[in-house]
Amino acid sequence: MSVHKSQQGESAVQYLATAQEVEVAVLQTFFRRVKKTYRMVSAIPAYKYAYEAHDNVKKANSIFPKDAETVAMRRRYLIEARCSLQALISRLEISKLANLTEGMEDKHWLTIFTLIDKELTLIDGVLKSDASKNYR
Repeated sequence: MSVHKSQQGESAVQYLATAQEVEVAVLQTFFRRVKKTYRMVSAIPAYKYAYEAHDNVKKANSIFPKDAETVAMRRRYLIEARCSLQALISRLEISKLANLTEGMEDKHWLTIFTLIDKELTLIDGVLKSDASKNYR
């Protein structure tokens, strides 16, 4: 049975799709606009953090929480993804403040930071959801 678009909520695995969107946005928007002189210093570490976040979210999603041990393992991957996203924010902010990009407009920054914020919110939701369930 289908649900009307206006009544659709977020998917349970939306955090996985959003992590992929963050990685793609960093690669397409930020990586391509960093001045070549600073690419090794700024863009590659930023992409590394986006990749790590996506990778850890995929690992967490592959674990079905059925007992306390698997819940702890899934939680660890989600926390690592959250840490990678926080490091990505720091790297992007430093790049913006140091003016290391060419042609990076406010709308590009806003897009990336909005996606990261959405991903952090989704990860926190998954962590709270897992914590509220009783696993033995």
